Amino acid sequence: METEERYENIDEVHGEGGFGRVAKRRDKLLDRLVAVKQLKLLDEESKERFRREAKALAKMSHPHIPAIYDVQFSDSRMEIDTAFVAGRPLREVIKQGVIPSMDQTKRWFNQVAAALEHAHGMGIVHRDIKPDNIVVSEDDENAILVDFGIALTVDDVKKLTGTGYVIGTAAYMSPEQSRGEDLDGRSDLYSL
Repeated sequence: METEERYENIDEVHGEGGFGRVAKRRDKLLDRLVAVKQLKLLDEESKERFRREAKALAKMSHPHIPAIYDVQFSDSRMEIDTAFVAGRPLREVIKQGVIPSMDQTKRWFNQVAAALEHAHGMGIVHRDIKPDNIVVSEDDENAILVDFGIALTVDDVKKLTGTGYVIGTAAYMSPEQSRGEDLDGRSDLYSL
């Protein structure tokens, strides 16, 4: 079955960020929802970052990180297919003025911390922990860590992010990240 025939578009722009957008599709062959992250900028640097994101996701298997299903990489199309997470970003929960219970807050924190522990165990630093990248399930039971778009392995951090180069969301950066210093998992924990 061809890719175009296999998927039914449900929401072409389910979410959008600086580098990409996420479409919600139904995989007709396997009868499941899929989040398809599509790269907007097709320059070589963005494509390489997207490939690193796919490789990072492929290394991980954790209940609070969406599973990667497939990729489509070509000169004109860069897509990563992952499990669709039904819910809303923590940012929306905050904007709605919803005050979660202490039990919910502790549960979400522990779930995201466990996802980070898994990623860090694989040598992956997320580098963009913020409410927009945490999705709370529809039943408010689970928090899922998403968007590994600027994640790097600890080795990549040393190779690609020279001292003085800053990437991430300023309001959530650790002091060492905002100074452009070498990072490890402790920076993600500070952001969380």
